Amino acid sequence: MFRQFVRILGLPLLILLIPYAGDALLMARPPGVARQVWVFVDPPIHGLLALLVALPLLIESLRPSLANGAAKRGAEPDVVGGTSRLWAVSAVLMSAILIDVDHFIAARSLSLDAALTLPMRPPSHSLTLALAVFCLAVLASRRLTFGYLLFAGLASHVLRDASGGATPFLWPLPGYSLPWPIAGCGLLLLYFGAWAIAHRRQLKHSSLPSQPASGAHTADKIRCATSCTGASVEITKKPW
Repeated sequence: MFRQFVRILGLPLLILLIPYAGDALLMARPPGVARQVWVFVDPPIHGLLALLVALPLLIESLRPSLANGAAKRGAEPDVVGGTSRLWAVSAVLMSAILIDVDHFIAARSLSLDAALTLPMRPPSHSLTLALAVFCLAVLASRRLTFGYLLFAGLASHVLRDASGGATPFLWPLPGYSLPWPIAGCGLLLLYFGAWAIAHRRQLKHSSLPSQPASGAHTADKIRCATSCTGASVEITKKPW
């Protein structure tokens, strides 16, 4: 019962709570701690939020039984299956955290002060970029799951930032702030999108026909009984 509650309501509620808790933590900077130091609390918050919205798909990719079973049945290797499971987590974290490099690019400086004092976040902090990365990743890898993991990391970052304003989330269209209820709904859509893709993967792998192990020379014996004499004839089929 408790596991069902956590699965159905617990994670969505936690996703909605993380931005609030993260912003409160950033505002509670201890006295004597420089802003340039305390700001490094923000990337782990973005990373945690991205992992939560992509969690159903990450759990699906981290199931060794599913990956091994698909490989035994002759399934085509997936980007987030098998030996690439670590890359699935890395893709979400990198897309959610490294997007902030655009602050330094927009400031044309490696100075942290210059990056933090921009009038607004750069145009790359937009859902437009997230959607473009998703399309390019799917076309390049031919894997919907890989593209969605990158999209979830980028979009969750943009939605959280847009709820605080000064974010061109619809670039090149106007729009620089999202009311928190809308941003929260966007985060939940990302979560349920990951759940839908994970469910699709489960159905796809479970529908694959099982095949005998390669190199196995097992005989398939068919016993044909003759009705006229009562004698039986044994026929042995070999897979070669």
